[in-house]
Amino acid sequence: MATPVLIISGFLGCGKTSLLRHLLPLCGPTGVRPALIINEVGDADVDGELLADLHAEQARLVGGCVCCTLQAQLAQTVDGILEQERYDLLIIECSGLSNPLDVLSALTSPALVRRLAVTHIATVLDVRRAEAMLKVTELAKVQVASADVLVFNKEDTIAPERRAGVEALAAGLNDHAERYWANYGDLGAEMLTRLLTDPAPVRAVCACDHDHHEHHHPHSHALPASFNTFAVPLPANVPRAAMERLLDAMPEAVIRAKGFAHLDGEGWHVMHRVYDAWDITPFIGNSPANGALLVCIGQHLDQSVLEAHLAACGVLQPA
Repeated sequence: MATPVLIISGFLGCGKTSLLRHLLPLCGPTGVRPALIINEVGDADVDGELLADLHAEQARLVGGCVCCTLQAQLAQTVDGILEQERYDLLIIECSGLSNPLDVLSALTSPALVRRLAVTHIATVLDVRRAEAMLKVTELAKVQVASADVLVFNKEDTIAPERRAGVEALAAGLNDHAERYWANYGDLGAEMLTRLLTDPAPVRAVCACDHDHHEHHHPHSHALPASFNTFAVPLPANVPRAAMERLLDAMPEAVIRAKGFAHLDGEGWHVMHRVYDAWDITPFIGNSPANGALLVCIGQHLDQSVLEAHLAACGVLQPA
């Protein structure tokens, strides 16, 4: 019997981890035993730490995208999970720079194609930036077009009269997907349960016979060469004011920033920044395994410029 696979997709900072924080607690009540594969484009795993308290078995693939540089490792990881025969659902959280169709292609290798059944590709869309992003970012368009479930996330960040325009733009790319509006990835228990328990539809990836010849699918990142990432270690204690200055005025090249900091007198906190929106929230759990660090993802990032910015904000000592 094929193991169901749920693919969670979406561009940088859209809210995929928030969705998982609502999804995973329902696995026990629904009798689902999930294995979770988390992909981080950088070398430091932040999302895995944020989900560690939810007790799902995790495999973490860092330092690249599961749809390209880590594609072979993804196939090996999935094969290892299937060999354990302990799980009845595989959830793959793609990095924000992954093309879900390439992930789907990796799962249809001759060794895996008959052992897996993709139930849903759920793409999370940051509605505050959807109109601008879907007009210029080809990868975001592909992520939306690939989905059979679209989550219009961060509903409270746009005026009600803009909702129709966002839906129309998404429908122009994908008019067959189910559409749901949400805040912090909360789709409601009924839909979240469906994501965990729906049977797999027949999804034709290609019409060829995989046992008799090898495919060479073209890689379809939108901007693979221009994106890069840096993980910057932070001091043992950081004043809140310094961290707020840092997040409030990041270099324009930084699209996404996330990480952990121990704030003076306040303990461990999680930092998130997507374009110009940011927040700092308490970290629930033990100390992060990688300690205090800030992961920045963007286009044409210059590490020296980034470190100079941290120093100017009082987070790092000047070099």
